[in-house]
Amino acid sequence: MSGLEIEGLRKAFGSTPVLRDVSFEAAAGSFVVIVGPSGCGKTTLLRSLAGLETVDRGAIRLDGRDISDLTPAARNIAMVFQNYALYPTKSVRENIAFGLRQRRTPRAEIARRIADACEALQIGHLLDRRPSQLSGGQRQRVAIGRAMVRDPALFLFDEPLSNLDAGLRNDLRIEIKRIHNKMGTISVFVTHDQLEAMSLADILVVMRDGRIEQIGAPYDVFRKPVNKFVAGFIGTPAMHFLAAHVEDGHAVLGGGSRVEIPSLAAVPNSTLVEIGVRPDDVSLVGQESGAIAGLVDVTQELGTNRLVRVNTVAGELSVLQSAHEPRPAGPVGVRLSPQRALVFLRPSGEILG
Repeated sequence: MSGLEIEGLRKAFGSTPVLRDVSFEAAAGSFVVIVGPSGCGKTTLLRSLAGLETVDRGAIRLDGRDISDLTPAARNIAMVFQNYALYPTKSVRENIAFGLRQRRTPRAEIARRIADACEALQIGHLLDRRPSQLSGGQRQRVAIGRAMVRDPALFLFDEPLSNLDAGLRNDLRIEIKRIHNKMGTISVFVTHDQLEAMSLADILVVMRDGRIEQIGAPYDVFRKPVNKFVAGFIGTPAMHFLAAHVEDGHAVLGGGSRVEIPSLAAVPNSTLVEIGVRPDDVSLVGQESGAIAGLVDVTQELGTNRLVRVNTVAGELSVLQSAHEPRPAGPVGVRLSPQRALVFLRPSGEILG
């Protein structure tokens, strides 16, 4: 196929497995984001694609060519690192041109590619400066420019924005997505940042303990997680989980509150479950009949929205509401959206429905 194929990758450091049969495919032009907790194997996977780590087993194919045993230089891959990896004694122009000169690219072609990269990244005025004279955001733009000019078949990004402040991260996210769309190259981007993952990805890959837990479009992974881990990891603010047992199609929560949930209709009574709800699927309704009784704990103003943390008889919940609504305080009632609630078996975390 035209694109990236990863088949059965395994990698261990000593007796510690880091990648466990990792496989996925990405068509030409895809933007793949790999996300997961620290130590899940996402950076090792990226370094394996780049040839910086040798896998113990498996295959990596790029546009139908097996590159598993090729050196990094022979793979036609460009990588952008978290720490920029710029040569401190070279100018911006020399840093961007370095790889092209190593490949003996003609001077006129080098100049053209540098001009194109500088226009896209708005760094033309920095060409004669050295990295020590640049801000963090400018250094990362230079690192991206150095990768761009190589015209690679695959872009790899190893948490390139984690050292930048929130405003710069947002600006560079937009730039990276724009450049990706323009070049049409496959990009694989590693991050632990939820917003980056959801906003950049065409394909979202969620990893845990060296395995892929779920692959899919960002919204599908967000709304249709395959298990409790993915449901709890993807999404900001995070999903809350309430322990319950099943009784006649209802989830019986702590304190005796009952919620009828469609996916429980055929589940045997007394089955132990957890009900997963996101803050935008919970509402404050006052102390009315059928509501879960609770007490407002902490309120966070988020601009147009407000996040209200409520301690209920069933457990802790967060409620996302409009900032135009009255600010709640004291005893309240909470109601879940039965159609949006997810149900997971205890203790396996397997999703029902």
